[in-house]
Amino acid sequence: MTTSESRHLDLDYYSKYKKAHKEHYAEVNHTHYINNRESYLERAKDWVAANPIKVKKSSLKYRRSKKGIDSHLNGTFRRKYGISLEQYSTMLDLQNNKCAICNHEETARRKGIVRRLSIDHCHTTKRVRKLLCGKCNTMIGHANDSIERLEQAIRYLRES
Repeated sequence: MTTSESRHLDLDYYSKYKKAHKEHYAEVNHTHYINNRESYLERAKDWVAANPIKVKKSSLKYRRSKKGIDSHLNGTFRRKYGISLEQYSTMLDLQNNKCAICNHEETARRKGIVRRLSIDHCHTTKRVRKLLCGKCNTMIGHANDSIERLEQAIRYLRES
């Protein structure tokens, strides 16, 4: 057996052994990372500085992926309304993808894509109410959440 064959067999054995002991190697790698965290971060920072085009492409690819979009939405929903994307999806299912006021699906488009229903919330208490289409959300917003103003508008429409 030649030296290169011997090395090949050793690598093959090592590869199989490593696969059979994944948990152990994961723990060893994690421990090594924890013990050398600063070194890992410094190398990562250096790589990012040396490869700005790759970083930009990778970042753009992630932001356009379903996972990236969902992550962005989840953060936005949590920050602005205190709900998760999962809670939004549950509300959407409970409302059958329809506006809570007019009972229609959203029809407004942005860049050719139908917009998602808006999260209606009280601007004073920040309490989330329900999901509304763009038209109904705008109507409530222009009325400043005033029941009196909306009742006056209803009277006006009935009298006209």
